[in-house]
Amino acid sequence: MATRPFRFKQFSIHQDQAPFKVGTDGALLGAWAAVQNEHRILDIGTGTGLIALMLKQRAPKAQVVALEYQKEAADQARINFEESPWDIGLVEQDLQSFIPQSNFDRIVCNPPYFKPSTLSDNKGKNLSRQNLSLDLDDLFRFADQHLSASGQLSMVIPKDRENDYRKWMDQFNFHPLREWSMHPTPVHEVKRMLLTCGRVAQETEVKSFILESEGRHHYSLEVKELLRDFYLFL
Repeated sequence: MATRPFRFKQFSIHQDQAPFKVGTDGALLGAWAAVQNEHRILDIGTGTGLIALMLKQRAPKAQVVALEYQKEAADQARINFEESPWDIGLVEQDLQSFIPQSNFDRIVCNPPYFKPSTLSDNKGKNLSRQNLSLDLDDLFRFADQHLSASGQLSMVIPKDRENDYRKWMDQFNFHPLREWSMHPTPVHEVKRMLLTCGRVAQETEVKSFILESEGRHHYSLEVKELLRDFYLFL
């Protein structure tokens, strides 16, 4: 029996065949990445299509392209896009061989975040969670070639990948623009970082925030404000 879709305020996410389900990391990135003036936006590794749909809701006039290498995930994203109110382009291809017709103003990615280790029995999860098909150097190399002159790259990564992020950012001459550090609770150290870098240097917006301020699923005011236009219970 098919599982019920995850319903948002303006769209739904079917995820019964997806290697990974709707998660807070992706939802935060989709709500946080700035898209006010973008004409072309790329979501790399779209999975269920959640981030692409959130970006399209926020920037309905922009052209949003979703890139997905895994067939199961691409099939799931296609269903979710077709049932949504918007037109989103889906490209079923790996990043390394993807050559877009024109550059993007914003590239967004929730990249694989575990370095290769013991593999699970689920190939889709392995590809999504570990650096088997995409790593940060691939992401920066693609962004260097296919971002517009004022384009920006936004992602969410674990805190322990911060040094890798900064290494590749420096190597490709990108500049830090926004850096939000997420504490899971008021008493926990930073676990995730929402990051944006770009070609044009400007003062970096640095901020720390708490995900759950008063227990499980009791989101902080900052998180509620980010997700208010999407989650039904906010």
